[in-house]
Formats: sequence, structure tokens, C-alpha cells
Amino acid sequence: MLNLTPSQYKALSEFLNTIAAAWFTAGVILPFFIKSESIISVSPYFSCKIEII
Repeated sequence: MLNLTPSQYKALSEFLNTIAAAWFTAGVILPFFIKSESIISVSPYFSCKIEII
């Protein structure tokens, strides 16, 4: 285990809390504010038309 001073421990804790808040925002809150696209319309493999002869 690392031997950290109290100020280093506090700085590391604040940094990790910021990362956790950003992760939460990107994964949970952000999907409510963006328009979701279908995987079929986004993927270049499914966006082309296939003609059957």
C-alpha cells in the first residue's frame, strides 16, 4: 500500500470522485438528453441496400 500524506490522500480522493461523477454522468444521465440512433442506421454494414435478383 502507498504511504500518502493527508494532503496527497485528499487530492487523490477528490480526483477519483471527479472521475466517478463524470462516469456516472456519461453513463446514466446523458442518455436522457441525447437522441438515440438505431444500430442499423448507424452501422455502415446495414445502411446499404441489398437487392435480390
